[in-house]
Amino acid sequence: MRRIIAAGEKLFSKQGFDGTTVQQIADEADVAVGTLFLYVSDKSELLLRIFYNATAQELEPAIKRMKVSRKFLPSIRRFLEDLHAPYEKDRELAKVYCREVLFHKGGTRAELDKQTAEITGAMAEAVARAQARGDVDKSVDPSLGALHLYAIFHAMLAFHLADCLPGTTPSQTLNALLQSAWHGMAPRT
Repeated sequence: MRRIIAAGEKLFSKQGFDGTTVQQIADEADVAVGTLFLYVSDKSELLLRIFYNATAQELEPAIKRMKVSRKFLPSIRRFLEDLHAPYEKDRELAKVYCREVLFHKGGTRAELDKQTAEITGAMAEAVARAQARGDVDKSVDPSLGALHLYAIFHAMLAFHLADCLPGTTPSQTLNALLQSAWHGMAPRT
């Protein structure tokens, strides 16, 4: 599977997703097309796997950093910036990924959904820890707060991949959106 993923990454980056065929990926990976299909159902699923793996590499260290941080908003911002790193590696491929991930039903879907649950679960724990310290209002449901924060991440991602916000960086947009959300999550005084 590693050879197939490496071949897909190389060819997608070089030729673009639409310009790459399954046969080219199989040839680059030095496997038969039938062997490739034992691992992925199509090249869309291979693309999902590439981004799944890239996010997985960032996720564990990002969660560990977030767990030890005592400052809620900066830790969430850093966590989401870490998750954004794979999308900046190849923006054109990231655009295709965002298109494909929304409706793909292949075998990688369950793993992506599990990864999303891990991401939102880690953020929900961060919200709960912040509530225990008095940094987030007790009325905020940690799971819904985490979902809100993850939606902010995806909004920032969509805005920047679509080039809707010229002159701003993803980090600046993320910070502005998080600051805005923070005013709704801060403790009531």
